[in-house]
Amino acid sequence: MKHVKAFFSEARLLLSSVPPLTFALFLLSVFAMNLLANKSIDLPVGWLALDCGIVVSWVAFLCMDVLTKHFGPRAATIVSVAAIGCNLLACLILYLASLVPGTWGAFFDFGEQPVVNDALDSTFGGTWYVLLGSTVAFISSAVINNFSNLICIWSSQINRIVNWFFDRVKNNIPII
Repeated sequence: MKHVKAFFSEARLLLSSVPPLTFALFLLSVFAMNLLANKSIDLPVGWLALDCGIVVSWVAFLCMDVLTKHFGPRAATIVSVAAIGCNLLACLILYLASLVPGTWGAFFDFGEQPVVNDALDSTFGGTWYVLLGSTVAFISSAVINNFSNLICIWSSQINRIVNWFFDRVKNNIPII
C-alpha cells in the first residue's frame, strides 16, 4: 500500500510538472486519434490497413519524445497512461451522449435521413473493438517509443565516452 501511495504522489507531482500546453496537445491528439480510428483509409494495397488516426499521430509521438527527453521514459509512460485514462473518460461521455434521443445537425443537411443519425451515434458512441484496439496499440507504441528513446540517449552518451577515451589514447593524453 505504501508503494501505491508513493506512486500516485509521484504521478501527481509529475503531472503538475509537465508543461500544460504539451499535455493539452498530447491529450487532444490521443483523443483525435481514437475518434479518427473510426474511419479507414482506402489504400491500393490489400496487405496494409490504416485508419485516419495516423493523420494526427505525429503530434502524440512528438509530445512523448519531448516528455521522454525532459522527464525520462518512465514519466512519459505515466503521462501516456494518464492520457489514456482521460481518453477513456471522454469516450464514455461521448457514448452516453450518443444514447440521448435527438437528431444531429447533419441530419438536416441530408434530407432528414435516419441513417445519418445512426451513423453519427455509432461513430461518436464508438465500438468496443475500435476503442480496445486503439488503446492497446497506443499504450504498446508509447512504451516502445519511450524506452527506445532511452536507448538512443544511452547510446549517444556511451558514444561520447568512447570518443573521449579514444581521443585521449590517440593524442597520448593521460586518462586519469
